[in-house]
Amino acid sequence: MICPNEVEAKTRCKYHWIDPLHEGQTEDSIGNPITTEADFILETDDDDNKLTRVISPFTKKPAVFANGEGLKLNDDGTCPNISVYDQYTTLRFKIYKSKKSCQSSFFNLKDRCSDDLEGLLFLLIHRLLM
Repeated sequence: MICPNEVEAKTRCKYHWIDPLHEGQTEDSIGNPITTEADFILETDDDDNKLTRVISPFTKKPAVFANGEGLKLNDDGTCPNISVYDQYTTLRFKIYKSKKSCQSSFFNLKDRCSDDLEGLLFLLIHRLLM
């Protein structure tokens, strides 16, 4: 009989983003199809209470935390709100703790900051067998 000796839990927050510049559009100015909605995933490392990993929905356009460190879960363990900034020129996304912090960032264009997005919480549990 194999018994689990240890359990690791990871928190995952899923955010549904709508591109504020292209909302409702299906193609760009030359007729190419565009994606204007997608889901961003933020994760903790194991049992930590800080989201430190971002999974971008676009393989050729990564996402990073604007502060370079990640975001803490709320005190009750739920997902914090975020704002997504689309950096068209560098082909990446930046994750901010709020629309207000996104818009107050020095080089950001205010209309590229998403509204505050609520996260849907998932717990990933892994049993380590010894």
